[in-house]
Parts: sequence; structure tokens; C-alpha cells
Amino acid sequence: MKIIFLTSSHFSLDDRIFYHFAMTIVRNGHQILIVSSQENVKRELNSVLIDSFDGNNLSKREKVKIFIEKLTSFEPDRIIASEPLPVWAAHKYIKSQKIKPVLIYDVTEWYPSKKNLTNLSYPKVFFVFFKLLIFNFLSCFYIDKFIFGEYYKSLPYRFLFPFKPYAFLSYYPSLNYLNPILPRKLSSEINLSYSGKLTKEKGFDAFLNVVNYLSVLRPNLIINVKIIGWYVSDSEKNIYLNIIKKLTKNINITNYDILEFHKFIQTIKDTDVFLDLRKSDIENRHCLPIKLFYYLGLNRPIIFTDLKAIRKEVDVSKVGYLVDNEDINLISNLILNYIDNPDLYQNHCRNALEIFNEKYNWELIERNLVKLLA
Repeated sequence: MKIIFLTSSHFSLDDRIFYHFAMTIVRNGHQILIVSSQENVKRELNSVLIDSFDGNNLSKREKVKIFIEKLTSFEPDRIIASEPLPVWAAHKYIKSQKIKPVLIYDVTEWYPSKKNLTNLSYPKVFFVFFKLLIFNFLSCFYIDKFIFGEYYKSLPYRFLFPFKPYAFLSYYPSLNYLNPILPRKLSSEINLSYSGKLTKEKGFDAFLNVVNYLSVLRPNLIINVKIIGWYVSDSEKNIYLNIIKKLTKNINITNYDILEFHKFIQTIKDTDVFLDLRKSDIENRHCLPIKLFYYLGLNRPIIFTDLKAIRKEVDVSKVGYLVDNEDINLISNLILNYIDNPDLYQNHCRNALEIFNEKYNWELIERNLVKLLA
């Protein structure tokens, strides 16, 4: 069977698309092609074909045309699309075919989301919101099946299209990619890391505030910090770099750009406690952070903003804490409590890996993808 994955917002080597979906499809004896409009890449890697194009300066009409050209050349039996635009392109392609491939929509994002509405004036933001919302749901009339990454994002689709088949495939990582190292005894030194977009909304401000307050509470504690990510603008970058320069001498900062999947895992695996302190707004509260499951699989405790989506999926009480992301004093003291109570720390580490192996790894759910594609 020939399967194609179309995406207009993810890169070809996205961890979900390439390292989980594509590798599972290849292991089950099928041929797969990934087409992304985010980069100009044509290659074969681990028996996965990639034929992507740089559509960042193209109109939506031009992107649709190129997606259709890729579909026509590959002649797939199954099409998986991860956004409404490639869904629409696939629909236009399917209309011209005598033998019609199955079209599947992989829903992992709110659409429209905050990132689709940034830098818009108040009158215009409502117009764009409803325009994109209507486009999204109109596209869904043409799909045959859904894949949902999480519960809350599935609700509107399951309500509006109750008779379309679907499968839940969450963001669980494969056991093959993690290889966790044993947690060490914490005493005079701690390793922390931040990864993702370097913005207040994603929790970068709160993270830096925690790091700084830790150094105030424990002046003799050596705090090693890895920052992996990207700034959204030069002005914000300058603001954050000035903040970082003012951090105390016992804080050691190492900066990284966006890392390839395997390099990212290797870079963060020595983190002692994982933090994710994004703002608890209406969108974030109903979004399940992808890295949550990677952190559990790396055998470490987690301290996350208290989000409704996390409570729905994971009982955090035995592996860490859900917090108010603005309560810097509480978060800092929870980290220090791990240092002062080694039995608690080791217990949370052990529990994290245990529940990952029992409930939250890709090997437990990949059969659902195979069944949906059949």
C-alpha cells in the first residue's frame, strides 16, 4: 500500500510524522512519502521518501497546486493530512480519480489557534477566526477518517461528524528513542532545561524567574541550564539576553538552536527535574504538552502548569506536581525539596519510568494506526 503524509506546518522530520507514523508504516511493509511545505528537501531516509517544498512565500492556491502535483505523481492509496489546507488539496486531487484513496485528517492542533491570529487588529481577528474555522470544518466533510492526538481537540469533530471513524493516537514516544540514564543523587548541583519557543506564553519568563529565585534561595547551589529553542523576534531576543546576562554567577547557561530529534533527546536526558510553565490560558488549558511523555520516559519528575488536558490524561501526583505557573516561590521550593529529600526524588523518578512503560509509550498504541490505515 502507498501512503502519503501532507503537512503545511510541520517539517519532514517531525517526531510524530517521521519517527512514529512513518517508521510504523514502513515496518508494516508499506511505502510512504512525506510532503511538507516548510522546507525544500528531496531524499530517502530509513526507507521513508521525502519530497518537500518551501512554500513560505507562496499563496495558499500555489501550495494546493504543488500538493496536488505531488499526489498525482505518487498515486497513493491512503492520504494523511495534518492541516485543513492539505486536506483541501487532497480533496481536489481525489475528485479527479477513478479509484479514490482514503483521506485521513490527523488533528493535533486547535484550528484556528493563537498562532494563526497573531498581530491582527481586533476587528480583523474575529473575521479571520471565523473564516479559518469555517474552512476547517468544511474541509472535514471530505475526509473519510480522523486521527486525534488528544481528547479535548477531538470533541468538536466528534460532535459535528459523529459517524466518521476515528482513532486516538497520542504523543507517546517510542521506547526505542529514549534510553534513559539513571537519576543521580542531587546535592550541590542541579541540571535544568527549557525547550521550545522562547516566549512568555510558553513559560520562558516563568522558567527564568524560577532559575533566578533558586539561586537566591541557595546561593551555593550550582544551576546548569540548557536553553533549546528560538526567539520570535529580535526585540524579544535582546530583552531575554539582557535578563540572562544579569543572572547570578552560580547559574551556567548553555544555548542551543532547534535540534534534530535524536540530538534533542541526548541533550535533555541529563536534566534532573523537567519544568513546563506555560501560561494557563483557554487554549493551553485544553492542550496536552507533547514533551510530557518524553520527560516521563526519561525517568525524571515533572513540574508542569496545572492544565485541564494533563489532568485528563495523567495522574501526576506520583511523578511530580501541577502548579500555578506564576507561583515562583512554590515551584522553586518543590525543586529544592527534591534535593533535600533524595528518597522522594528517586521515588518520583522510578514512578515516572514505570508509568511510561505501562501506559504512555508508542508501542502500546501503534497498532491503532495500522488498523485505521487498513
